[in-house]
Amino acid sequence: MNIPDWKIYYGNNSTFDNFNGPPEAAPSTGVIAIACYDCDSRRRILSQKDFYWWVDGWVPSWVAGDQYGMLQYMMQPGLKIIKFGTSVDDRVWREIIASANDLPLELGDIKPLKA
Repeated sequence: MNIPDWKIYYGNNSTFDNFNGPPEAAPSTGVIAIACYDCDSRRRILSQKDFYWWVDGWVPSWVAGDQYGMLQYMMQPGLKIIKFGTSVDDRVWREIIASANDLPLELGDIKPLKA
């Protein structure tokens, strides 16, 4: 079963996931939402934030926040990958958020955790 680990949804209705390339290769602007999985393999949808950044921790994943959260992230050592959110019409936002539900709610045992 080929399920992406994460998927970015953009305001122009395009998407980018880990099958398209690594986090740093994804377009940096126009993000509406990011669907990804937490350490319990449950889907979460990050949306309505100004910034989205990649954390290569125990379970590599996306985080979303405001300017202060992004600045704290920037002060930590290591590679930085930041994507920028955008605003769209409410109808467009609802359509994109509905499509973000295309990832399964849970992966169960098929998603390996980083050792």
